[in-house]
Amino acid sequence: QALMASIGIAVAWLAAVLARRLGLSRNTAVVVALIATLHPEVFKGAFEPTYELATAGLLLLVLIAVADLSRKENVRRSLVVLSSIVTITALTRSLYHPVWVLAIVAFGLWLARKRIHWKTTVIVLSIPLIVMGGWMLKNQALYGRATMSSWFGMNLQRAVIPVLPRADLDEMYAKGQISEIAMI
Repeated sequence: QALMASIGIAVAWLAAVLARRLGLSRNTAVVVALIATLHPEVFKGAFEPTYELATAGLLLLVLIAVADLSRKENVRRSLVVLSSIVTITALTRSLYHPVWVLAIVAFGLWLARKRIHWKTTVIVLSIPLIVMGGWMLKNQALYGRATMSSWFGMNLQRAVIPVLPRADLDEMYAKGQISEIAMI
């Protein structure tokens, strides 16, 4: 619970940082952040062990990184941060597809197109390609599927297997049609 509460506080702080980057005054940014994060559904997330609040924090970091592209002199660092954060977000939550990652990175590169060298473009694009590509190769080698989620079978199993009666589960297990994990 302490970890989740800490993530909740970090999300509130990131919301205030984003509001400041978008030009709001300090007091207004704090009010906006408190309104956004003290909503009962968001506040509840600070006391439940899910990764939704952490994902919200990552998405706030993405927005802060995009906002920084228009105002910072060190555009290369901002692009590397943006690329890294969207890659981490996609690896944390399979809802965020690799195409989404590349679209966000491409948008960041487009925003900074007049202020970067082609080598920066290569570095920034290589982060998601190497990390996500490596993850997919790992899953291909271990599970026979080049997918972003190594939990695909487990998630599918949870959606399909538990609705079967116990006798059917026992019969399928005896025939070798399902694994021991399905019997838990």
